[in-house]
Amino acid sequence: MNLREQLKDLLPKILPTNPANAVKGTELIKGVKQYLKQDYSDATLRYHFSIMCCDPSSPIAKVEHGQGYYLRPATLPSISNSQPFLLGSDDQPNRARDVANARAAKFRALFNLFHTQEGRFPALFERSASSSLEGIWTYPDATVLEWEVGVLADDGVELSRPLLDMRRSLGGDPYRLTAYKMRLESTLDSYRQDFFQCLSNSSWAHCAEVAIAAPIADDQLIEGYRRLGAEYGVGVATYGLDIATLDDLPSAESIEKSTTPQEIEALLNKVRIQRICSPKRRAHLDWDHLTPALTKSDHLHRVLDWISRSVTECHAFRFTELEDLDRVLDAVEVAGV
Repeated sequence: MNLREQLKDLLPKILPTNPANAVKGTELIKGVKQYLKQDYSDATLRYHFSIMCCDPSSPIAKVEHGQGYYLRPATLPSISNSQPFLLGSDDQPNRARDVANARAAKFRALFNLFHTQEGRFPALFERSASSSLEGIWTYPDATVLEWEVGVLADDGVELSRPLLDMRRSLGGDPYRLTAYKMRLESTLDSYRQDFFQCLSNSSWAHCAEVAIAAPIADDQLIEGYRRLGAEYGVGVATYGLDIATLDDLPSAESIEKSTTPQEIEALLNKVRIQRICSPKRRAHLDWDHLTPALTKSDHLHRVLDWISRSVTECHAFRFTELEDLDRVLDAVEVAGV
């Protein structure tokens, strides 16, 4: 029995039914570990919790606009959490929906691996921080941070205090934060909605970009994206991961666990970036747009908290999943910084 199947059996026995009594991720990990047949890492369990929260057939749900997990009501019919990310509808057969969710999870895992290996700091949100229509237009699927004043270290980036001070004196941020909308595919029917959702839910970031798994061969679709990109400054890139390629990849969990140079190289060889248009960078984060989003998104708030601590202490710890920020920030405090 794989990990997801084990969790489907265990979680209904552990999770509270009332969202008001939601259990935090750390406590839930402790609760399930004593029953699992293998020793899984905390990061792997958090990743599965996050993915399963997007599947209405799974027993776990996450508190909206807050922290903690609870038992999903059995009558919940919608797949709205995955709908912004996937091409599909609520009437998909269960099998087709599971396959689509698996492909999405693989793309997210490979997206994370790719940007990490490029020396960037990706943070994967749940597939939109809210299941509501408002959330689709307010929150990205991921952010990727690039430091411009530091040197890569084993656990992250050692930041230079003189360069930090210089960038501040010149009126610029010492990093670039890009907010992403992620899609498996894009079509002439969907691309304008995808583009403007990205523009909307990334309005506070330095840059905005639509990340599409599958390559695009349609010249009309490419030209449509380029015209919008030139007008609004949103980037668009594909990753060369068509449906057949995604289906041939190992599971998202296996991708996440890949650590040897050979494993990582084999996975990254699947990625073929097609840059359709490049994003335009703002000099600063837009606080007029960011402040309202922060009041509703604990995820975004923790990303900004991590950035603030990194700048203050001149060291940015590496993280993989957004849920790992709790562990990273704890590590910062333990280290006395």
